[in-house]
Amino acid sequence: MIIANTRWIAGPLLAATLLAGCSQTQSAQPLDPELAKMVMPDPGPPTGRPLGELLVRFAMPVTDKAGANALVARLNRTIHRDEPALQLRVLDAVSGGNWRIAMSAATADLTAERALTIVRALPEIQAAEPDRLVQPLQPSPGTPRTPAAK
Repeated sequence: MIIANTRWIAGPLLAATLLAGCSQTQSAQPLDPELAKMVMPDPGPPTGRPLGELLVRFAMPVTDKAGANALVARLNRTIHRDEPALQLRVLDAVSGGNWRIAMSAATADLTAERALTIVRALPEIQAAEPDRLVQPLQPSPGTPRTPAAK
């Protein structure tokens, strides 16, 4: 028997795909990037007091911002069980498969060091370091700020 109406097939298939994606967001398996865009939208600007930014490498490979947002949303739900004041937000991807993550706190008693300890303890995080701007103490000779050596 040939089915003439493709909508009859597409509706149940789409529902099954979305349900499968929802079950993946609760497990430790990576999300499909296209499904992540539908299920986990960008959370918007962080709320609360900024605590700084982190350079984070996830334990599972994440290749696009939608997948990173989905993983960070799952991490926020995990974190909120122990520390409801901490919120993470994906800023952008940096080189080497790392991601820049913003931290914010809803209360004044949460410090950046405590937040970093919480993030590093998560099994989904392979490495996390504060994002710091590193500059030399003195410019190299011959640069525009320093006269050339004679």
